[in-house]
Amino acid sequence: NGIYFPETRGISLSGQLVGKETGIPLPEAKVYLSIIGDKDILVVRTDSAGKFFFALPGYYGRKDIFLCAEDLPLITPEILIDNDFCTRRVTLPSLRFSLTEEERKTAYQLAVNFEISSLYRPAEKAADSSEEKPDVPFYGKPTEVLVMDKYIELPTLEEYFTELVVMVKIKKVQGKKQFRFLSTQPEMSIYDPLVLVDWVAIDTIGKILKMSPRDIERIELIDAPYVKGDITYGGIISFVSKKNDFAGIDLPTSGTFVNYKFLEACSDSVTNAPLPATIPDSRNTVYWNPTLQTDDQGTATVTFTAPDTPGKYTILLRKINHSGEIISAEKTFTVSPIPNP
Repeated sequence: NGIYFPETRGISLSGQLVGKETGIPLPEAKVYLSIIGDKDILVVRTDSAGKFFFALPGYYGRKDIFLCAEDLPLITPEILIDNDFCTRRVTLPSLRFSLTEEERKTAYQLAVNFEISSLYRPAEKAADSSEEKPDVPFYGKPTEVLVMDKYIELPTLEEYFTELVVMVKIKKVQGKKQFRFLSTQPEMSIYDPLVLVDWVAIDTIGKILKMSPRDIERIELIDAPYVKGDITYGGIISFVSKKNDFAGIDLPTSGTFVNYKFLEACSDSVTNAPLPATIPDSRNTVYWNPTLQTDDQGTATVTFTAPDTPGKYTILLRKINHSGEIISAEKTFTVSPIPNP
């Protein structure tokens, strides 16, 4: 009886976090999502039923996603991902689909125009979002960067924080080692820092400290409170490996990789430029402008070339006023067939 949220802005991913040993939902627990190759993470808290929901960025094609939960004492978290679609059998009413004779002729002409356009105007290649890797991480420019090759090699990663003069030290909190920033801001001592390895959140500090310093290229530090989603962190510590392989760390046991299919890229586009005279103008949409701006008098002028296909065309104009009300107007024009010579 899962609740399916409407996907109004793109693809989403939801699921439930439970205890692996008991199957009992885990409320108010943090769940992290990382898109491999993207220098960003998403983080949410589960609700009272252990449910979580992510609205994913507007990427296209297939991408690898890594999901993991925070480290919880005496509990092994398990992530259960919802199905994309409801698998229960449903019976939908079958509505009769019928067209008038004029609508049939119009639909046939639209199909013919589409085939002609596909022959004379090859589809443009859609942008591949897999090539659009951000150069700057989500936290922007770090406060301090610790480049490992600039220092004498030390045997363990922990010694870099104890021997070097950096703004982060390792302290024991309730018997467990934790990273803490040396700061006078009270939030920095109240909230735990966000610790990342190749932009994947890692809560187990013991695993971090077991990484070999030889596998780390740099450590980026943000020494200020940072809000991600609705969660506040006492700074950010980001480890970047030399080979982008998580420096050989054991990823969280709750973690799971998902090869997720985002939206398909749209390769069709509407061009407002006139076509060469040697190419038949068989466009079904003659003109499209989603950002038409009016002048100080509230007027705007547009021009377009009428298509070659004879028939009646409708001009639809919509605007949104200052009150958010949608106002529309329609006007029709006719393209007459060219008389035979």
